[in-house]
Order: sequence, then C-alpha cells, then structure tokens
Amino acid sequence: MLTIYLCLGSSCYVRGSEQVAKALQTSIERHGLQEQVDIVGTFCLEHCSMGVTLKIDEQVFKEVYAETVETLFQEQVLPRLERREEIQ
Repeated sequence: MLTIYLCLGSSCYVRGSEQVAKALQTSIERHGLQEQVDIVGTFCLEHCSMGVTLKIDEQVFKEVYAETVETLFQEQVLPRLERREEIQ
C-alpha cells in the first residue's frame, strides 16, 4: 500500500486541500488503484506558506493544486507503484 499524506491544516485547507483530496481520489479511481493507494489526512507538514502540501514516502510536495494532481500522480505515484511491484 502506498500512502499519500495530505495536509489538512488550516493554511492548506484554505488553499484547497479538500479539492486536492477529491482530485487524488479521482486519479486513484481512474487508474483502478483503490487497493494500492491510500490518502491519509495529516496536520502540518511544515510548509504552510507554500500552498497545499502532501507527502509520498518521505518526499514532500508543495504548492499542489487540484489541476496538477493527475500530472503529479502520473509522475510520482505510478512509478513508485511500478518499482514496488518489481521488488516483489
């Protein structure tokens, strides 16, 4: 299971974390990965002034927007899942 931690703190919430969460869920469903990817809400990833923040593995992504989620998903999530499958 790949876990995406999405900041739901007040600063990220005001900047659109709810829309980012919906876009992430849409990407997960579009790729049929409901059993492989999980979104977990968290508070403060310590980049409050840099827009919506999320973390995949140990990598932090700042200034994430609902409109850019699919690109992020294709560039970051799908390759990580492929690498995990290769290891197994």
